[in-house]
Amino acid sequence: MNIDLLVNITLISTNFLILSFICFFDGWHRKIPNNLNKIALIFSNIVALNNGYLMSSLPIAIFCFVVFFILWYLKVIGAGDVKLLCALIIGIQPNLVTITLICIGFLGGFLVFAMYIVGKVRGLPSFTKGIPYGIPIAMSCFFFSTISILAN
Repeated sequence: MNIDLLVNITLISTNFLILSFICFFDGWHRKIPNNLNKIALIFSNIVALNNGYLMSSLPIAIFCFVVFFILWYLKVIGAGDVKLLCALIIGIQPNLVTITLICIGFLGGFLVFAMYIVGKVRGLPSFTKGIPYGIPIAMSCFFFSTISILAN
């Protein structure tokens, strides 16, 4: 078996497992544990280092942190979502970051719309527990991280 194929399968499987836990915690508890963010950060650094774009991804992650920190300060997004996005963006090829952020926005909009509709149908308040925005972040970053791993 080709060693590159084995490495790619391992990276994608591990990434899927980490991001599944993140989706579960954010969906169920509306909190992303710091330990999961740390694991995601370490894993993203490994992916970026393995694929040779770590040094070009770090400035992008810092820029995203500044922008999303301001959004957190304005109470638009949660702090766990900011940490998660910055940790995961490192594992995505720099030329795919913009489309990743657009995809996060679309999936997040769909999530908000779906939560609103379900809340109206059930007669319950939709957003009292908050919006689990870590789910669209994890899904989008998994998709584009997988592309980044396979494109190498």
